[in-house]
Amino acid sequence: MLILALYPNLLNVSIPKKWSVVRFMKVNYVRARLGWKGLKAEEYVDVGYPFLAAYHIVNNHLCWESLNCITKERYDESPEIKLSIGDLVLVKDGAGIGKCARIDEMPLGEATVNSSLSVITPNKLLDYRYEYYYFMSPLFQNIIARLKNGMGVPHLTQESMKDIYLPLPSKKEQQDIADYLDNKVVELDSLITEKESLINDLEAYKKSLIYEVVTGKRRVV
Repeated sequence: MLILALYPNLLNVSIPKKWSVVRFMKVNYVRARLGWKGLKAEEYVDVGYPFLAAYHIVNNHLCWESLNCITKERYDESPEIKLSIGDLVLVKDGAGIGKCARIDEMPLGEATVNSSLSVITPNKLLDYRYEYYYFMSPLFQNIIARLKNGMGVPHLTQESMKDIYLPLPSKKEQQDIADYLDNKVVELDSLITEKESLINDLEAYKKSLIYEVVTGKRRVV
């Protein structure tokens, strides 16, 4: 049986009756960079502690390449934003606001983030993969759209997050939902890649055809 969740960002959304609705900030530990004041590009080092920026989130996945690194002293200035498996990162400022990714692995051992990202750690009530898909859903992205329309340079602050609610099934249901979406998203991404490849081939053929016809290499009957 479905019920309507009458909360600011869930207005008129039907959810199963046995699910609950929780305030976002009650079930998450949210923080952003507080240290590194005055950090300059000339302080970056070749070997050190890598940090992620908004542009490392590509199609809601992390790209662990072309990372800048900082010294241990700079890294230890903000221990609260050192990343761990099970964390989520969310772009909180600028044009990319609302982009997200999840930390499934730490391929470089240790890492942190710059000031464009918030680090979010769900509490024991939440499966971080379920929350990741919540961030990708229209429920959350509609909030981002309103922020983008409401200010010149949008910011997702902890204050603005206080009025965000999310539907909360049982932990087992969250895990089942995340497993299902993980599998389906892989399938869909594969189909999208195939279609994009076909589109690229057709675009190349179109350009070749135009070139051959206008230069007389192909005769038009």
